[in-house]
Amino acid sequence: MTKVTARFENQKVYVGLDVHKRSWNAAIYLNDQFIRNIHQPPQPQALHHYLTHTYPGARYSCAYECGKFGYWIQREFDQLGIECLVVNPADIPSTHRMKCIKQTVVMPGDRRSVKQGSTAWSVHSVRRTGSRSTFGTAA
Repeated sequence: MTKVTARFENQKVYVGLDVHKRSWNAAIYLNDQFIRNIHQPPQPQALHHYLTHTYPGARYSCAYECGKFGYWIQREFDQLGIECLVVNPADIPSTHRMKCIKQTVVMPGDRRSVKQGSTAWSVHSVRRTGSRSTFGTAA
């Protein structure tokens, strides 16, 4: 029996991360189509392993909300060759319904909206320059 191997050259995998202390939730999109949600340990290496084995040859891009976890996640993704944006939470598109529900329950759409905003060129990334953070338009 021959094993079939999929190739993902010239395709883009987008990952919207919902980052927490004990685990990360990721919404994965291939080009502009939602593929699946995954629940994983809070380690960039774990996501890198999953992406490179599931979508070999693709270009990877991820985003997560800036907050108490700082920039170490973004730096590790950069070292692993994954483009990573740290985004301003106020710039992530959401509906009024999601805003109301988000106060009590974390919605799966939260991490999906990170991806949707980053591809719509409307999300601002947070960049560290010296001792302070600045906001810039994601490109």
